[in-house]
Formats: sequence, structure tokens, C-alpha cells
Amino acid sequence: MEQHANVRNTTLEPSPWWLKGAAIAIALFSLPLIANIIFSMATPFLLDLIPSSEEICGGDPQTTGEEQEDWQTCMDEMDVIIDYFNEIETSGVMNATGIYSAILLLISIPAIVLLWTGDRELGIKLAWAYIAINFLGGMYTTWLYLSIGMIPLGPEAEAALPFSESIIAASSYAQIGTCNLIFTGLLVMVSQKSKPQTNLVIPSAFHQQNKPGQH
Repeated sequence: MEQHANVRNTTLEPSPWWLKGAAIAIALFSLPLIANIIFSMATPFLLDLIPSSEEICGGDPQTTGEEQEDWQTCMDEMDVIIDYFNEIETSGVMNATGIYSAILLLISIPAIVLLWTGDRELGIKLAWAYIAINFLGGMYTTWLYLSIGMIPLGPEAEAALPFSESIIAASSYAQIGTCNLIFTGLLVMVSQKSKPQTNLVIPSAFHQQNKPGQH
């Protein structure tokens, strides 16, 4: 009489370090957020500390030679820099950066705790929310910066570097996209590797002993 093997399912528990590793990665990504929040809050006070053009360049030398030309160049450059920082203050870009960083930080804290303690379902959901907000917030704040210019350039510099802003914009957006794409790939891998695996075990009938009455 043919003997039937006992079939059973066994669950293979994944290594907890997949989730812990994701928690560490989010923590490392989130450290600069604290600096962003502090800097965005301190920006108005820091801008007030910027000296005026006259304080940097001094008074008008009232000459017509090289000294006068150097003074005028200094004044023009300082005016460009001061106008740039004033535009940063009035554009709201620092407020947007602070709010975006604060939201990310608030999401990262429970995500780190949940992933570290092994709460896979909710931890990974928060990690996906973290990536989405990081991508959208990064794109938006970069757009705000680009609308006023990533660096202060005067008319002469803009004429000499006509494609500088386009190059900076392309590289900035590419950097944000690449970083979030890498983070997405890592989270997909963690999601797969941290999922419990069900293994179907079929013992060999050759190794089973016959029960009494079986042939």
C-alpha cells in the first residue's frame, strides 16, 4: 500500500535587521532636517546681521580714478547680494523649507520607532509617506529657490553665464529624483526581505516509519 507523506507549512521569520536597517537609514536622512528647521527659524535674525553696502565698501571716495571704480564695483556687488537675501526673506522659501522639514521630522520619528521595534506594516507605510513628502517637498522648495535664483548674480554675471540657472535647475531636480529613487528601491527591497516566507515542507516517505497495520 502506498504511504502518504505528511505535508506541513513552516513560516520562515526574516532577519529583524532589514527593518532596523531601514530605521537607521531614515534616521540618517532625517538628521539634516533638524538643521533645516533651526536655520529657517533663525534666518530673519541672521539677515538682520548682514551689514549694509556702505559698511562693507565704505563711503564714496569722491574721486574719478581706480579707487572710485573699485568702490562702485563693491557697492554694486553688495547691492546684488543684499537684494538677493531680502528676496529670500520675502519669498517665503525659508518658511516653506521649515514647514516641509518639520513635517518630515514628525513622520520620521514614529517610522523609526516602528521599524526598529519590528512593526512592519505601519512602519513601512510611514516610510512610503516619508519618501513621498520628501520628494514633493524637495521639488517645491527647489522651485521656490529657482524662482529667485539659487545664487546671487548681477546683470553682468547673468549675461556671462546665460545657462547657469538652467544647469543648476536641472542638476537640482535630478539630484532630488535620484536620491528618492534610490530610497524607493531600498524600501522595496526591505519590504520584500522583511516579509515572512511560507515554506511548504513535504517529508520524504522513504524516511517515515510504517505505522502498525500499514504495509
